Amino acid sequence: MSSPSLPAVRKVSKRELRSIWNDPTFQSTLLRKTTQRVDVYEALAPPDSGQEDGTLSCVYDLMDNPNERLLGTFHMYRRPDGSIGASGKADPIFLLVDGVPMCDP
Repeated sequence: MSSPSLPAVRKVSKRELRSIWNDPTFQSTLLRKTTQRVDVYEALAPPDSGQEDGTLSCVYDLMDNPNERLLGTFHMYRRPDGSIGASGKADPIFLLVDGVPMCDP
């Protein structure tokens, strides 16, 4: 028996990913499905990022574990005080939109 085929990843711009993520209905639906946040990467922000000293560059995944699905991958700068740097929001790198994986190339 073969496993079900997954849809091809659709490459979209950062702007389109942000637009999808910033839609309140989409965001609340994705967050409702999220059962776990997994920290993937954390390191000091590079000097050319323009962030204050001690800021961390962080990448994390949002998972729907019962359905074994990656719902989204995000990047953010976390300042030493815990606030989010740059735009003040996490930026999506990958989103699962209506079963279609979308990513910023």
